[in-house]
Formats: sequence, C-alpha cells, structure tokens
Amino acid sequence: MSKPSTARRRCALFVLCFIAFQHGQAAAEVSGEIRLQFAAERPVWVGQQVTLNLDLLTTGFSFGDQQFLLPEVSGGFLLQTDTTTLKLTERRGSETWQVLRYPIAFFPQRAGRLEVPAFRVSFSASAGFGQEPQRFSVLTEPVSLDVTRPPGIEDDGLLVTSAEFDLRATWSPRLMPEADDEPATARLGDAITLKVTQSAADISGMVLPGLPVHRAPGLAAYPQAPRVEDKVARGTLRGARTDSVTWVFEQAGRYDFPEIRYRWFDPASRQVRESLVPGLALTVVAPPGGPVGGAGSQSARWAPLSSWGWVILLALLAVVAGVSWRYLVPRLIAFLRHRKRRLEAGEPALFKTALRACRHHDAAAAYTALSRWAQEFGTAGASKSLIAFAAGYDPAFRQSVEALQRALVDGVAWDGGQLADMLPRVRRQLGSRHPSAPAVALAPLNPGKA
Repeated sequence: MSKPSTARRRCALFVLCFIAFQHGQAAAEVSGEIRLQFAAERPVWVGQQVTLNLDLLTTGFSFGDQQFLLPEVSGGFLLQTDTTTLKLTERRGSETWQVLRYPIAFFPQRAGRLEVPAFRVSFSASAGFGQEPQRFSVLTEPVSLDVTRPPGIEDDGLLVTSAEFDLRATWSPRLMPEADDEPATARLGDAITLKVTQSAADISGMVLPGLPVHRAPGLAAYPQAPRVEDKVARGTLRGARTDSVTWVFEQAGRYDFPEIRYRWFDPASRQVRESLVPGLALTVVAPPGGPVGGAGSQSARWAPLSSWGWVILLALLAVVAGVSWRYLVPRLIAFLRHRKRRLEAGEPALFKTALRACRHHDAAAAYTALSRWAQEFGTAGASKSLIAFAAGYDPAFRQSVEALQRALVDGVAWDGGQLADMLPRVRRQLGSRHPSAPAVALAPLNPGKA
C-alpha cells in the first residue's frame, strides 16, 4: 500500500507544479493597451455634448490603480461628469480582452477642427486572483473632431446646444406699480434681488452662461457666487446653474433694469431660440424730509431762492403788510420763529433717531436714519450716498457704515454698538467743519435800526 500512495503524491505534486508554472507564464504574458475615440454622430454642433470614450484594455483578469488627468482643449471643455464606468469584453482571435470604459463629456465652443492632445493613462492588471499585477503607463494618441457652427449664429461665443432648455427668473421683493403705465416705487436704502436658474439636458452646469450684472450710478451691486449642479439619471446628464444679484439703492431717482436674453440652439429643429428675463423699471424716493434726486432722477431738486427772489418776496410782503399790518405781521413773525425752531431741531432729532436705531441693532432703521442725517448735515453731505458721506471724514466711520450695509444686504444680525459709540465723536468732528443746520437769513425789516 505504500508504493501506490507514494505514486499518488508524486502525481499530485507534478500537477501543482504544472499549474503554478502555467500561472507564472500567464502573469508574464499579460498585455495592456489604451484606446481613445469619439462616439459622435455627424454633424457635431458648437455647444453640443459629445462623448469621448477612454478604453483601458488588458488580456489579464482585472484592473486596478487607474490614473489619468484630462488635458485642456483649445476651443472646448473636457469634463468627467461622474465616475461611472462600463466593463466590456472583446475577442481578438483566440484571446479575450477585458475593457474598462470611461465616458468623458466634451463640449466644443468653437467651429472647425478641434483636437484633444495626448495625455498619459496608467493602470495595473493581473492574470488572475492572487497573481502579481503588472503596471502599464501609456500615452494616448491625439484625436480630432470637426465641429459645425449652427445656422444663424455668427460668432463663436459661449453657446448652449440642447434639445431641452429651461429658464426661471424672479425679482424679490415683487414691486407693483401704482398704475399700468408707471414704474414701481422703492425707498432709499431698499434692496432688490434678481435670481435666475437655468437648466438644460445633456449639458453640464459648468458651461451654462453667467448672469450679467447691471450697474448704474447710485446703485450698489452685490453678485452672489453661482450654484452649479449636475444630475445623471440612467446615463442622461442634466445641468443647472443658479445666479443671483442684489442691488441697494443709494440715491433717489429713476432706474431701468434692461431685459436679459439667453440664446440657445435646438439641434432637433436646427433653430436658434431665445429665453428672456424681463426687465424692471422703478422709481426710488427719499424718506419724508429728505432730498429727492441722484442718478437718473426725473424730478427737479429743491433750490434756495436767489437774492433777487428774496427782494421780490420782501416787496410782496411789504405790500401785504401795508394793507393788513395788524393781521399779517404777527403771523409772519410766528411763522419765521416756527421755521427757525424746526431747523434747529432737525439735526438733533435725526441724530437721536439714528443713535437709538444703532443701540437697538435695527439695521434697516439705522441705515435710513443715518442717510437722512447725512443729507441734512450741511451742504457737504447733501445728495450724497451714506458711504460717500462717511468716506470724506473718518475711515473708521466708513468701515462701520460698510458693515451696516453688508448686514442689510445679507439679511444677517447686526451689532450696532460700535457705530453707536462712534457717532458722538463723528458728530463733533463734523460740527467743527459745518453748521448743524443750513442758515435761512432774511434782510432786516428796518435797516435804519440795524
């Protein structure tokens, strides 16, 4: 019984050695290749998504440690929209090759022949489970693609080519005009926001155009960072981009926001289409007691009477006084005294209101009160924005006012304690340069006693 048992052991040992030898040979004979080609139908339009297939091929059993960096393409964008791969096989004679495919999105933005330059791809492959993997590093061949400009498009600017394009735009708050043929009305210091969302099929949100920012004197613009989102469902890409801009009205007057046109090309109908963001016209008015004017204002500013105007006024008053001396003069004196009290109390009242709003951390009330205070505090501040007024006197005061404006625009909590502590010092500094209220002087009624 010992001889047959020994023979069986020798036979099993021979089989194991043979299998190990074959596995070693297979591991030594693993091959690897790279293939790069466009999967595109003709014609290919500017702005249309085209799939560029990157195939990793090997005669081995599995892949590992894949690495590559997409190059920059002159006249287009290469994007790997997701990490999805396809596993395929193909026969070459008696050999079976394993294929790992990476679909890459290409967005041409210029007509003509575009070329994807060579780039390096690395991966490893093994002959079987437990075998030592072999490393491959291959430089791809450049590939080119002919791109056609859509009919009706004269330039090579950024173009969206998609069978489905959706545009949504909202103004907030929604300002309603008082009449159909009149613009809407806002108040000095108010803010308005335009939000635009685009979405398109077979397009990444990264290649959708941005929102242009309207600018005008007296209008502070604060564009927000865009929000880009791509969704892939069953191999279909849909990209979206949301832009928003907030404007703050720093001067009273008329403002016209133009409509915005988004152009896109429908490859199914081969037509250029447009989607519009409606424009907006509105009039910004100053708070009661404040001057109305500024950039784009259609209303006339109040101007003090000239010297000849005062002469005429005094002559008329003299005639009326001569006719009804006992009735008109006492009331005229009372009117002048009342007007003087109003002028003297104007600046202190506005300053007290602004100081109280800062101490209560009310950003909207503080901005409005400080704007009125700056406009009433002498000729140096008249018809200027609060930022421009503060810049002419104290750098720290300007920084505090800018912080107030940012809090008002962003809608976040604001601490007005620092600005409240600073206001008395700023007031003293301003008072040393300008009177607290504009002087209104009348010629003496009896020059002989002056």
